[in-house]
Parts: sequence; C-alpha cells; structure tokens
Amino acid sequence: MKKIRFVISICLLILLTCGCGKYSENDNALPAFVPKMGATQWDKIIQKNEIRIGVPTLDDTMDNRLIDAFEKESQLTVTKVVLPWDSSLQEAVQNGSVDMLWGQLPATSDSSTMFRLSNPYFHSTMLYLSHTEELSVTQSTPVGVLKHSAGQFMAEHYFESVTVYNSRDELFYALSQKLVDCILYDNASFENMQTKKDFCHIVKEAPYDLVVAFEHNNTTVASEVEKIMAKIKADGTATDICLKWYLNDYIQK
Repeated sequence: MKKIRFVISICLLILLTCGCGKYSENDNALPAFVPKMGATQWDKIIQKNEIRIGVPTLDDTMDNRLIDAFEKESQLTVTKVVLPWDSSLQEAVQNGSVDMLWGQLPATSDSSTMFRLSNPYFHSTMLYLSHTEELSVTQSTPVGVLKHSAGQFMAEHYFESVTVYNSRDELFYALSQKLVDCILYDNASFENMQTKKDFCHIVKEAPYDLVVAFEHNNTTVASEVEKIMAKIKADGTATDICLKWYLNDYIQK
C-alpha cells in the first residue's frame, strides 16, 4: 500500500511540474492585468497606467499640447490614437478603442447626443466667410473647411456639400476662386492673420465651445478627467498653451 501511495505521489508531482512548465511558456498570452472585482473604468486605467485618447491628428496643435499637460498632471501614460473626425467616433468610445476624444471637438446637438461631454475648455466663434455679403447660408450651401478643425466636425454634421482643405492657404484660395460659396473659419485663428483677405465677408457668426467626449455611461473617467483639466486651467498651464497659438486667452475656466 505504501508503494502504491508513493507511485501515485510521484505521478502527481510529474503532472504538476509539466503543467507549470506549460503555463510559464504561455505567460505572454495572458492579459497585461486582471481587473479587480467591481473595478470602475477609471480604476482599470489606473491599474494599466495608460489612458487612450482619440485625436484627429498628431500634429503640433494647441489640443495636443493640452493633452501633454494633462499627461504630466495625471502622471498616467497617454496613448494618442488618430481618429479622423469623419470616422465612426461613437463606435470607438463604445467598444473601448479609446477612453475619450480630445481635439477640436465642438459641443453641438450632435456631439451631445453621441457622447458624454466635459465642461467646455475653450470658447470662440466660428466665422462663416463668403466672397459676397448677400449670401444666405443654408444646408445646401457648398462650404469649405480646414482639415482637423472644429469647423470640419460642425460642417459635416450639417451641410450637404463639404470640401475639406489641408491648409489655410488652400482654404482661402478656394474661397477667392469661388470653388465654394462659404468657408468656416475660427475667429481666434482669423484674428491671428496679419492681413485680412479683402474678398472675405462675414455672413454669419456662431459661438462654440470645445469639449472632451466620453462614452455616455463612462461617468468615472469623465469625472476624474474633469478634475485634472480643472487643475491645468486653474494653475495657468492651459492659458499659457493657448497664448502660444492665439492673441487672446480663449480658455474656459
């Protein structure tokens, strides 16, 4: 009987040793972390020490500088994921591809329906510029917008005919040549122009705010991000960044 027990013990030891060996070989296939029971979305971000932010571009922009300041203040690793604003943004936050969207995203009836929005962090006015003072802007008006701008998001959710241009020069050239009837251009940027185009007439002005967007039920991430944003507003970091791009401070405190 003792011999039988001894043999069984040896067999079990061999099986356990083999099992452990196979497990260690597949360590790389395991998830990077295992969320705690009842962990919120913010808890999971803290556990991973990574927050994924959808942005329209990786270019050197005011928004990307603000994100860098957010990264420093939060002490989290920020991964920027390029999501053109004409792509399926709602799907990206719903399936967890990104934790939020940040970058020239205006607060509109469309964006508020699609997402949970942060408090505004930037306030300006969208100018509708035409080559004629008599233009009456309607949904069917052919408009031009700058790529990766708030105007692009606003136009593509309202106008039937939208042409996207890669640079300011291309945008204003299109207007001067009457390739479009109207262009949408941010007043904060328009004020920066050293010489105003003599063929431009402001036919409409629309105040707007820039916001950060989250999945509707993602309350914990929205709340914590809001707290961090409030800090970089309060200590002047956001204003300092804004004034590197614009003549005036457009940061919403």
